[in-house]
Amino acid sequence: MSVVWDLPENITVANWSVHCYNDTYNQTITTTEPTAVFTDLDHTAGYNIEVKAAGMSVGQAITVAANSIT
Repeated sequence: MSVVWDLPENITVANWSVHCYNDTYNQTITTTEPTAVFTDLDHTAGYNIEVKAAGMSVGQAITVAANSIT
C-alpha cells in the first residue's frame, strides 16, 4: 500500500514517521519524502496509518477498511 501526503507550505521537515498497524501487522517507515510504501499486507484486514513530522507529538491518522471482495 502506498501512502502519500501533501507537504505543508513554508515549513521544512527533516523527516516523516509513517506507522501502519493493526492486530497482526506493525511497521514504521522513516522517510524524507512525502510517501511511504508498506508491503506484505493482508487485503482482508483493515489498517491504521499515522503520519507524523519529526519533532511533532501529534500527526494525522486514517483508517483503511478491510477489502472483503476477493
